[in-house]
This record gives sequence, structure tokens and C-alpha cells, in this order.
Amino acid sequence: MPTVSPEPKPAMRAAAASMQQLLAGTSYVSYSYGYPHKTAYRALSPRRLQEVWNAEPRDALFLYVHIPFCSVRCGFCNLLATTGAEASLVRRYIDTLERQAVATREAVGRRTFVRAALGGGTPTFLQPAELRRVLDVMRNTMGADLAAIPTGVEVSPETTDGERLAVLQEFGVDRVSIGVQSFDQREAGAMGRPQRDADVHRAPATHPRPPLPDVEHRPDLWRCRPDHRQLAGLDPHRDRVPP
Repeated sequence: MPTVSPEPKPAMRAAAASMQQLLAGTSYVSYSYGYPHKTAYRALSPRRLQEVWNAEPRDALFLYVHIPFCSVRCGFCNLLATTGAEASLVRRYIDTLERQAVATREAVGRRTFVRAALGGGTPTFLQPAELRRVLDVMRNTMGADLAAIPTGVEVSPETTDGERLAVLQEFGVDRVSIGVQSFDQREAGAMGRPQRDADVHRAPATHPRPPLPDVEHRPDLWRCRPDHRQLAGLDPHRDRVPP
């Protein structure tokens, strides 16, 4: 005999209706994120950083540096980022990043990095001199040989230019991840992403020579149907579009 699902309780029906009302007409429809909400984490008792690292292996570390700045916040994003940052705030952030890197280096002690990434936010929101300063922290302060290990940097189409990419090449970055989200400008607009087709197609063409060897276009829209005519224009030896 088939099982009959019980009728939802009135409170559950009301909550579902309220949620539908909240989502109606927003940029967040049909999008779910994998990270637990901050309230899901238990409180941490303060500990000295050196104590935390005492028993940890340090022979195959992944160095990640976060740049929390964007020109515009996309409708689907709930990552740690802010928009409209003034130059003074960016400068203070990088100052703090340098101090934290020194403290972490001293606490960790001997270490070997096997991968590195610069993410955000939008790292290429930074001016070329600021981007060089952050990469210098990763290489010279933290001791990651960026040219000898897989090193990726997230970029956006509108902030990707030859000068910034030349900085990445200078430090040996071998992968950039371009957050396209969708090759259909109407879809990009629907999810609150201020993206222009001209920027999307211009960005790969600005790569310095020799080009960075690995370019990843990330159409990570929850409902992405890339136009195959657009994909056909990419370089199959260099460009990758993950499913």
C-alpha cells in the first residue's frame, strides 16, 4: 500500500508562504549556498596561534589570502566582501594583512607550501601596485614559492587588464579564474551581476605574452546554459569551462 505523506502543519505552511513572499522578485531565487550560517558555529576560546600549530603537519600547506573588496556585490553572493571601499581602507587592510602574515609565519615556524590562492571578493579590484604588494606578502613574508607551485587568482572580467595580469605573471601565477557566471547578459542581469558582454570577451584577450597557461571561466550560475557559440571562441589549450 503506498505511503501517504502527512499534511504539513499550519505553521509550516505559513513559513513556506512567507519564504515565497520574501524571495519573490529578488535576485536570490533558486540559489542555495553550502556554508552553514555563522550562528551554526560554536564559540571558540582564545588560544595562542603557536599552540594551535604545535601538533599540526606543516610539510604540505595551502596558502590562501582573502581580498574582501568588490566594485559591486552580486545578488547571489554571501561571501565576506564589501563594496565602495576607499583607498584608505584598502591600504589599512593590506597593512593589517602584512602584520598578520608576520605573526602567522612566526607561529607556524618551518613550513612548506604546495598550493596557493588569492581570492575574494575580487583581488583585481586592487590597483596593480596593491596587487603586487599582496603577492609579495605571499611570496616573501609567508615564504610560498608561487612560481614553483600551483597558484591561482580570482579575477572579474571588468577588472582584468594587461597591467594587472602582468603583475600576476611576474609572480609566477599559473591560473586565473574569471567569474563569468553566465555568457547570457540577460541571465547575468537577472542575478544582480553588472556584467557586460564586451568585458567578458575582452578579458581573455588581455593576457600578456607568453600567456598565463591556465584560464578558467566559471559559469557557476545555478542554472547555467553557456552559449556554445561563445565557448567556441575560447582557446582549448588554455581555457577551461568547468561543468
